[in-house]
Amino acid sequence: MTALIDLEWAHVNIPLHEYFFSFFDVHHLLEGPNVSSPPDIAIRTALLHGMPNPLPPSDAADAAFPACCGTETNLQWELMQMWDEQLERVGALRPKTIEGAEEISELYWFLTDLCHYYFLEKGWLAARSKAQNEETRKTQEEVLDKYLTGWGY
Repeated sequence: MTALIDLEWAHVNIPLHEYFFSFFDVHHLLEGPNVSSPPDIAIRTALLHGMPNPLPPSDAADAAFPACCGTETNLQWELMQMWDEQLERVGALRPKTIEGAEEISELYWFLTDLCHYYFLEKGWLAARSKAQNEETRKTQEEVLDKYLTGWGY
């Protein structure tokens, strides 16, 4: 038997970290507190406080975009609930069962928004115009201001 272990993204972290990246295909991404679209707000609320009852209507099935690829594409509440129930059944930690999950996610996304990894990528920066970089800077200033205002600064 031969196996290949991919350690490219391997690291030691807290269980909540999986909800920041790993479960996008079942709509279980715990995004930051400044999400603005209604689906993203509903998903964040459901992950932190429990699934709504009754469930909101799911999006119509779309063969071109299966239930994956982020929250605004083919959002399937039944899939979200089924995934949550299975995690509960096996005793897995979930945002609503992790003490401080909301505050941890706020701090995590604040730090990410403080300096996205691609801000330091020479190729990414070189491929963008000065105006695009200024617009990104302005947007990031607004995002950071929302965090700090929310924290009373």
